[in-house]
Amino acid sequence: MPRLLAYVTLCLLPLVACAESLSYAIYSVPLFFGERETIAEGTRNYTHDDIQIETGPAPNAKNWTKTLSIDHGFSIGASVYREPKIDGFGLWMRKNGGGFSWEWFDLEKKDIFRKRQGKGRVKVQFKSIEGEQELASIEFLDDVTFRLDTLWFIPFWHKDTHNLLVRKGSVLWLAP
Repeated sequence: MPRLLAYVTLCLLPLVACAESLSYAIYSVPLFFGERETIAEGTRNYTHDDIQIETGPAPNAKNWTKTLSIDHGFSIGASVYREPKIDGFGLWMRKNGGGFSWEWFDLEKKDIFRKRQGKGRVKVQFKSIEGEQELASIEFLDDVTFRLDTLWFIPFWHKDTHNLLVRKGSVLWLAP
């Protein structure tokens, strides 16, 4: 019996080691007046296999888009580039694959990055490949709000339609 328990533990250990969680709240922002409304709230437990990886848009660079589906058609993701030194990067949220959202994070010190517009800091782990860096995981050191505009195509419209609050302690895993 102890051998069986040890075997089962060893078999399940890689699954536990690859599990991450992202605590969130998704809000609908009123077009004109009123308070934002909660669409969904909870914790998204996921494994590395849940990250959708696609080739990025830049044809002359090593880049990918990496996306985690959250809830109600919303997702969070990153545009990941492999570069000699990373001093900033962008994260975004989407609703059913669309809308405009872009939150930029600037290097503050070592592996800590600060959100350029609004509050929030994240701690980044990098993966080194052939002398270049690539984002591997992002730990949220503070609550961070993402802004989404699903009506970006309307001329002179510059207003959030949705917000995603990612809670402190959450991890967005990006490395393969």
